[in-house]
Amino acid sequence: MKRAVRFAIIPATLLVVGTFIAWKSKTPAIRASKTSSSAKAAWLKAFTPPAIVPAASVGQVAAKVDTASAGQPSSLKVLPVDPSIQKFSEIQRKSLRSRAEMAEMKTLLRHRQVLQTAFDQLSDFDSEIPARTQLVSYIQEALLDKENPERELIETRAEQLILADNLRPEQNRPHRRELAADKGELTLAFLDAQPGRRQHLIEASAGSPNLTVIRNALAVGERRRAESLRILEELPSSSGN
Repeated sequence: MKRAVRFAIIPATLLVVGTFIAWKSKTPAIRASKTSSSAKAAWLKAFTPPAIVPAASVGQVAAKVDTASAGQPSSLKVLPVDPSIQKFSEIQRKSLRSRAEMAEMKTLLRHRQVLQTAFDQLSDFDSEIPARTQLVSYIQEALLDKENPERELIETRAEQLILADNLRPEQNRPHRRELAADKGELTLAFLDAQPGRRQHLIEASAGSPNLTVIRNALAVGERRRAESLRILEELPSSSGN
């Protein structure tokens, strides 16, 4: 069943990115690699597996719900939600956090066993992960923690996830899109922590579907940064002028 896999950048990507940027512009500050439900939805639309359809209708296909597997029972095993990741997510969602909660978040981000569990679950490519968004967000925050004593572990395993050969034609489309979305968001956070690894990721993914995912992630990152700068320029100066 295996065959060479090709990913095509669909025209709908620009529309998705534009929608995402419009949503982000509602807040005064934008963090380039922050995961949210809206961001995840954007990635899911952007990384649709290729289909044999006329170019003019490709955007319409990307926007539709995948009905090919709708109503069919999933053959994927379901992984349990890790209590530590769940706790981290609960604190992260709060607008105001106490000092104790901030300290607990830092402890969880630097806990080797919790980190290993998060990476192990995301590396189980043949399972359904109810807490997928929480896991990706947790790893993003760990990557952005510049003083994390587990940085070597975090960056090594994040890079392995990004470059993993796990986008296969026999996978059902929703699951494949989820895996691609994980790669896209992790790429942004990884390159925020290690900008010098950009060319390495491109070269290491040559000839695989990962290259399209990484290039899309770079394009999204550039647009997020441009929008962030635009908003900062529109803010009033400290002198009130």
